Amino acid sequence: MTITRLGAVSYLNTRPLTWGLEHGLQTGDFALEFDVPSRCSERLAAGQVDLALAPSIEFARACGAGKPGLAAVPGLCIASDGPAASVLLVSRVPFERIRGVGVDTGSRTSVALLRILLRDRWKNDPPFTEEAPDLPTMLTRHDAALVIGDRALFADIRAASRGGEILVADLGAEWKAQTGLPFVFAFWAGRPAAAGPEEVTTLQASLAAGLTHLPDIAASWLWQGAPRPTEVLAYLRDNMRYRWGQRERDGLLRFYLLAARHGLIEEVPEMTYFPQAAEVAG
Repeated sequence: MTITRLGAVSYLNTRPLTWGLEHGLQTGDFALEFDVPSRCSERLAAGQVDLALAPSIEFARACGAGKPGLAAVPGLCIASDGPAASVLLVSRVPFERIRGVGVDTGSRTSVALLRILLRDRWKNDPPFTEEAPDLPTMLTRHDAALVIGDRALFADIRAASRGGEILVADLGAEWKAQTGLPFVFAFWAGRPAAAGPEEVTTLQASLAAGLTHLPDIAASWLWQGAPRPTEVLAYLRDNMRYRWGQRERDGLLRFYLLAARHGLIEEVPEMTYFPQAAEVAG
């Protein structure tokens, strides 16, 4: 029996994608391992997992000239079509005057998105410094901080500011304001031989199960030991998008074009997808 090793992001927003796999979906054999986005991409590159929820920017970096490249699972992603709620730039000064940003060590795509927005939207290009994701400490050391995932979603911004003026930009909302498009943060990806129609079907079914159990996910999720069911359900239902349609593909292409223009990737990757059962049958 061949086990497909999956590197899944350890944040709340991954749970709809993995719900079916974690709750008895028996249409495939998978081993789930959870980590932050940067480690998921590193483990995929090292061959420690077969498929991973790859940060969008790392997919492009793995598909440059002379590299073996990756394929994506069709139809599934982590995206927002407006405010993401869990990808925030928090600043003690106007964004145009930021002199340095502490960025979460777990982030890859959000760092690239922030670089693009700072240059194009706020005409600023401050240095970035990787930091452990502790907002008060980051704001002590830098003018601004990029926080992602659950720490951003549940951040106590007022406490982190320690009484000072604070500005917050939701990067999903800023991207939508600039482009009119959704932003795709991550999607399942792996080497082209890593998955076939059966694995794709299982991953799609896992999300379908997850989307029907959003209230259950919200009821069971704890942040620092405490339940936050109302906030969690609103976030998963209203902020996150998991279906990869034409607008999401357009948004991803726009991101890649801008990333290439800004020197953040070598070239715009050609998207390759794993086969679906209908394609094989048809």
